[in-house]
Amino acid sequence: MIYGNISQAGNYLGLGRGIRIGLEYLIKGEFADLEAGKKELEEGAYAMCNVLELKEKGLWEAHRRYLDIHFCLEEGETISCVEIDRVENWGDYDEEKDCMLAPGLEEGVKIPMKPGDFVIVFPEDAHMPGVAAGEKNTLSKIIIKIPVEV
Repeated sequence: MIYGNISQAGNYLGLGRGIRIGLEYLIKGEFADLEAGKKELEEGAYAMCNVLELKEKGLWEAHRRYLDIHFCLEEGETISCVEIDRVENWGDYDEEKDCMLAPGLEEGVKIPMKPGDFVIVFPEDAHMPGVAAGEKNTLSKIIIKIPVEV
């Protein structure tokens, strides 16, 4: 897991082509073309703008084929991260969605997201996005999906 702010994103551009593609898209800040949809980037990477229903407690999720960059557009979300091996009771892996879920527990690092913050989660990172960090019920964010082989 990597946590940072887009103002320092240049520090992470050397971590691989896929991460560079995702962070450069976020650095440009031209998100009008997303409009709650999906935008293909390069090399199989894509960006999605999501409007989330925030919750008090979430589910752990993990991916095998993609890493995620969660990018905060507005305040109100907490993302938790923990090593995947520390989470028990994983459900079946959904090949089509590249996702498996597990009940939430209180372990992990809790990151209160502010506008411009990003979290990069890798296949070895269980993460719990969409947890309310205040009274807000919904928020918009961008998620970049990057194939792990890029």
